[in-house]
Amino acid sequence: MVSPTKYWQMQILPIGEDVQLKHHREISKAKEFFQTQFPHLSNKPTLSTEENKQVQTVLWEIFRSDDDISQRAIAQRAAPCWSIAGLCLRCYVSHRILITCKKIPHIYNVSAENLFSYTDLLPFVLNDDGKALVILDSEGKTQYILNDRDGTTRPIAKGGEFFSVEVLRKFNPNLGSNESLDNWTHRLTRQNENIKSFLWEFGLATPSDWGLLCKSIPRSLSGLLSTEDYEIVKAFQTVYQRDRLNTRQRGRCSEPTASQLQEMLHLLQQQILLFLIIH
Repeated sequence: MVSPTKYWQMQILPIGEDVQLKHHREISKAKEFFQTQFPHLSNKPTLSTEENKQVQTVLWEIFRSDDDISQRAIAQRAAPCWSIAGLCLRCYVSHRILITCKKIPHIYNVSAENLFSYTDLLPFVLNDDGKALVILDSEGKTQYILNDRDGTTRPIAKGGEFFSVEVLRKFNPNLGSNESLDNWTHRLTRQNENIKSFLWEFGLATPSDWGLLCKSIPRSLSGLLSTEDYEIVKAFQTVYQRDRLNTRQRGRCSEPTASQLQEMLHLLQQQILLFLIIH
């Protein structure tokens, strides 16, 4: 259940000293557009899951129309339609970005007060204030600022793109995947390169070496490992993964204990002995 107001209220960067306060801006153009497109939904207190999905699909299809960008610019009166549909979605995405940033410290099982606050992450991904109308080129690769007065456009320089538009640029509700816009935004926010670099400074961006060893070996890599190396990884996973499951340990994988290493060595010795017997 979600309030339709999320399609015309945009979360923006905190202003002032009290960063814990919520800061959102009501975008009148987005509100008027939503009320025109969905008159039967705009006054409802909440939207059902199906209604919300329907709204997102309609808005996305308008925003990502296949018409060439030059043709959009010629139709000066119609051109803002594409951009305002996108603006409604940008408002919605801003709320999901904020929610994800709030979750990130807890995902890594750390106290935000000890290392960082979720507000430290916001400038990396909440860089959209809703003041500009934005459309994409026909290939869906470049963001353009649209002047709704004369229909002219100008490309946004690389590195200055709105993250909310990037989320929408890569999203397609019509694909076979059942991934919702909520989950899509959550995933892309966590994968944002600037956030990953920030977390890396605290040793939180990537799994530890032990965590990497816990993962299944991809087929593309298994052929590159010698038999001996493969058996070492297999012995590590047998002991380490078993103990993590038994103790219900979560979070980053710590260095294996001396007893675990001893057991791994014992397994390898047994494997070597078996190899000698067979051959």
